[in-house]
Amino acid sequence: MPLTIKQIERTFGRFQHRESTSKRGLIVIDPAWVRANIVRPEMPIVGPVRCHRLIARQLRAALAAIEVAGLAGEIDLADWHRAGGCFVPRHRCWNPKRALSAHAWGIAIDLNPSTNRYGTRGDMDPRIVAIFERRGFQWGGRWRTPDPMHFEVVRLMPDANHT
Repeated sequence: MPLTIKQIERTFGRFQHRESTSKRGLIVIDPAWVRANIVRPEMPIVGPVRCHRLIARQLRAALAAIEVAGLAGEIDLADWHRAGGCFVPRHRCWNPKRALSAHAWGIAIDLNPSTNRYGTRGDMDPRIVAIFERRGFQWGGRWRTPDPMHFEVVRLMPDANHT
């Protein structure tokens, strides 16, 4: 199961927010929190990624390991640029009646969303799953209602280059 909101807030911080008027399911987060916590580092394979500052090294290490393993081609970059991502201030499943998504904190990443839709088994390469899991991410494909595009930090790694 994913982290609870209380667990996420303890590690990654609390923020004030309001519902967006531009798109259902989006939220608008206090800009001061965003400035203090969301960074946009260059990442292997996918390029710049907006994510929480505390997970940037971990995410970079996972993507670098995917590249070193010769699996970069398993990530659909066109799909990534169209619908993937990390920091997306929103509710789970874009539903304002649901809790906030881990994406609202920038601690989750979606890869290959077109072929790994919520509620399906998807086609995520198990070697990519293993690489992310070794680096403190949980794969949504293991959840009761699978979300096979989704990788979410569940523990911060003291050494982000952990192999």
